[in-house]
Amino acid sequence: MNMQNYQAVVNAGQLLLIDKTMDDSQVRDVLTSQLYAQLAADYATPKFDDFAQWTTTFVEAQKRFGWAFPLESEDVVVEHSPRFSVAQLIANSLPTLNRQGCCEQLFQRLRALPLASPALQVLARNTCAPVSSDRSAAGGPSTWVVCMVAIVSPGPVIEFTGLSLRTRQRPLPDPWTGQFDTAQLEGKIQRVVSIARLQEIMYAPVRLSLEEAIEAEAPAHTFILADA
Repeated sequence: MNMQNYQAVVNAGQLLLIDKTMDDSQVRDVLTSQLYAQLAADYATPKFDDFAQWTTTFVEAQKRFGWAFPLESEDVVVEHSPRFSVAQLIANSLPTLNRQGCCEQLFQRLRALPLASPALQVLARNTCAPVSSDRSAAGGPSTWVVCMVAIVSPGPVIEFTGLSLRTRQRPLPDPWTGQFDTAQLEGKIQRVVSIARLQEIMYAPVRLSLEEAIEAEAPAHTFILADA
């Protein structure tokens, strides 16, 4: 996988890598459907309250308009490592992304963004949130971290992974590029993975209505990142 062949896009809480050979209509279908599904899931169950339920709603919304895929969920064990990075856990979930150092190149693009960048602010808002006081453990305040990355190829086909964790670590490391202290975790890391294909026969009848539904939202949620 050559990063120069992929366009990085922030789409609400997702960091997408989109194959540059895809035509504009397929890219629009992916961005529209993925944003709609995220907003629908957020409305039903905020992801920082219950990531497992949020993911179920996110998937079911996509299935209704033509994304067909199995979804696997598992707990990630990192107890034998004193520190870990979300980037590496994501790379382990997406073998395509891990080839030729592509995972590191992807997150370098995030590091290059100024802190005031709208793309980074949107991603941060959808990635981290304080745990409510009634759900915090006795060890003090903690933070939810949810990271979602997907590779999009012609079809369109999407290879997706999402990670959710809760940490007491202070200061909080950059979720995408920093190192987390395993001892500061609360509970287990949750990971979901899937590979999905959009079925045109199901998507065509709803394409226009979905585009109209998110037309006003898209400019505030979707940002194309400059090539490195």
